Amino acid sequence: MVKPVPSIKGNDIEVAETDIGTFYAVVFEAMEGDHLDLEEMTERQVYLWGKALGNLHEHLKQLPEGFRVNRPSLKERLIAAKDILPKQELAAHRECDRLLEWADGLSLSKEHYGLIHYDFELDNVMFDHEIIGKLDFDDSSVHWYAADIVYALRDGKSGDQNIYRRL
Repeated sequence: MVKPVPSIKGNDIEVAETDIGTFYAVVFEAMEGDHLDLEEMTERQVYLWGKALGNLHEHLKQLPEGFRVNRPSLKERLIAAKDILPKQELAAHRECDRLLEWADGLSLSKEHYGLIHYDFELDNVMFDHEIIGKLDFDDSSVHWYAADIVYALRDGKSGDQNIYRRL
């Protein structure tokens, strides 16, 4: 596991207040391993990638509720999207409403819903033989765990069904 590198002030996290908002900065030690493209991955590497995501979800389920604070949920993301839609985009507003109603009917049990990485694509994963390093948690979100799988698979080129069959 990589650790934060303290700033020259000795802090793991530096906070900068500006006219356009608050910014947080952290630097980590370099992580061992390589980034891979989906097309070059072996079946074993695909398996390890999926296993790493499942293990991550199991660990995230154990975190105290405080870790969910200030992490957006699907509902909050949909409401934010709807808020920036032009008022004349009636069909888009109706679709957001439909999605919000649909999501309200889904299970929010701890087994299905919680803190997720939200960006577990291959550019945020390092392969070091059998060890999978995980990077870039800044987009973490409160969502259904299945969403992490879907978002991770965005790396595949649409239309290349051979890649998805391997998964």
